[in-house]
Amino acid sequence: MRLGTSSVTIWSTGHGKDRVTVCLAAKGNGQKLKPFKIFRGGKRDVKRMNEDRRLSGMCVIRSSANGWMNESLTVEWVQYVVGRLSFAPRLLVWDT
Repeated sequence: MRLGTSSVTIWSTGHGKDRVTVCLAAKGNGQKLKPFKIFRGGKRDVKRMNEDRRLSGMCVIRSSANGWMNESLTVEWVQYVVGRLSFAPRLLVWDT
């Protein structure tokens, strides 16, 4: 870069437009639940990531057309993350 130039070149990974949504949750006692990660479209091999033993114990990985949470993914989130808790009464508080 030269002093006085009007533009600066910035290097990137090329993933600036990729989208990922992460749904985080915790129990009332402060215990953190598994993150629920949603990647956009078929760009990621979600099945392979879920089969990876290092990742499978840490989080739940899914995909959607635009990388956002939708109705069916909310049902999966409740089943795979929240549903693994006890059958005791629960209070679910939503925030964006």
